[in-house]
Amino acid sequence: MKKLLNILILISFTNQLLAAEFSCQKIVEKNDSFLHCVNKIDNYPRPVHFFYPNNLKTDESVNLNLHFQGYNIEGYDPIKNFGNLLVQSSSNTIVVVPESLGKDETYNSFFANRLDGTNFITDVIKKNSFGIDTLSFSGHSGAFQVLRTIFSYKNLVTNLKIPIIGVGLFDATYSNIDSITDYAVNHDNFIFFDSYIIGEKGSASKISIQLKDEFQDRKNFIFHPVNSTDESGLEQHFKLIQRDGLRMFLDMLK
Repeated sequence: MKKLLNILILISFTNQLLAAEFSCQKIVEKNDSFLHCVNKIDNYPRPVHFFYPNNLKTDESVNLNLHFQGYNIEGYDPIKNFGNLLVQSSSNTIVVVPESLGKDETYNSFFANRLDGTNFITDVIKKNSFGIDTLSFSGHSGAFQVLRTIFSYKNLVTNLKIPIIGVGLFDATYSNIDSITDYAVNHDNFIFFDSYIIGEKGSASKISIQLKDEFQDRKNFIFHPVNSTDESGLEQHFKLIQRDGLRMFLDMLK
């Protein structure tokens, strides 16, 4: 009994140490590959998920990738997979995924306010006891809306006080994203990555193809069309990010 009690105390103490080093109000999963935590950030109304790879080198340059997950289909929970997706990459990155209700409803209403959005991103960066050196963004499906809103913020980099090094889009070009492409055009060291489904099942491919035609000569614009398979267009759409997409994007940021 005493031995069991000591083990429980040790586990509790270890979790406290993890929470101190990493931003962990609640540990969801801890395994040999990654740590998954959930936090409350500022006045954002939904939980925010933090994923830390176990091989993260906090004494080297650390990138934070803020990902916005588009709306989902019933029975498919992509957020729980981000730890496994992250450790496939060799980049020194942590991934943060805020939740949103409905079809990006929380994202679109909250980040419409520039001050709220900037404060949220700043708070996410400062949550960690170690320094965050660079910032990147990614988004799936309808999350292009919140990304184009964020990139339209005036003096974004000045206010965040951290370089933004890339954006990854995953079947997420359903309307104009001029604020994002304009930023990429004006920052040669910024990676613009667009992965999209092609063929008759490619619902976002029209604009992506137009962007590829327009920007294919620019080295910092990278397009990754994915061929249709026997799955339905909806299945491919929701599984695109886990099919090497996130790993490919994060590895480009190294």
